[in-house]
Amino acid sequence: MRHAGSLEQARGVLADLQFDAVLTEEKLPDGTGADVLAAVRASDTNLGVILLSATGTCEHASESVRQGFTDFLAKPVAADVLRTSLQRAHATARRCCARMCG
Repeated sequence: MRHAGSLEQARGVLADLQFDAVLTEEKLPDGTGADVLAAVRASDTNLGVILLSATGTCEHASESVRQGFTDFLAKPVAADVLRTSLQRAHATARRCCARMCG
């Protein structure tokens, strides 16, 4: 697990390491979760990206998934909900990889 406190840091970490899933805040000091999603998709179209937000409406969640996020979580998030979301994101990426490689 790695922490990035900004979009710039996230881009650097994403370029240097491989991940099973990405969890991003909606609002970052120098960008947005959508910017993180774009950075991920530039190099990996299958990696699960979960958006974490302080504003949790059904419409917002639906729009996030339409944008390409694997999941949308409204804060505060219970540990078991976060764990399940991360497991789903990782499993989705593995299935996509298996179809492409297998």
